[in-house]
Amino acid sequence: MTWSLLNMSSMVALPEALAHPCRPTLRLLKIAEGWADEVPNEASPSPAYRTLRRLRPDELDDIVVAYASGATVEELAAKYNVHRITIGKQLRKRGIQTAAPRVRPEYVCEAVQLYEAGSTLVQIAARFGVGRNTIRLHLIASGVQMRKKGRRGGVA
Repeated sequence: MTWSLLNMSSMVALPEALAHPCRPTLRLLKIAEGWADEVPNEASPSPAYRTLRRLRPDELDDIVVAYASGATVEELAAKYNVHRITIGKQLRKRGIQTAAPRVRPEYVCEAVQLYEAGSTLVQIAARFGVGRNTIRLHLIASGVQMRKKGRRGGVA
């Protein structure tokens, strides 16, 4: 009996609350006016997920040969449409050590020239696809006197 009285009082209170709404309720009602009257029948597009793909044994052999001949992990990942970590794991399973990209010795001289011409570490690092600190360490090892921090006008 109490339950039915509670439900009845709630049903009476709802129209009364909507007859004299407070400001937040008015804002909500105004927003609701713009809502569509009908829910669309089609489902919203699902987010695009990358599906896992197993590399075939012949592809793995090709990856090992390509990596040994100088291809980077990133290039191989793009070619076989897998993540770079997948390529690295497969190479390590076969006893091949992968390393972070390094500045080739022939590029260190160019990096020195760029730095002395006024390019920043960030600009040089972007050109060679390595980190700023990697370039910094190569320049110090080459005997370059480092500038104080700050942007300099130079071309990379």
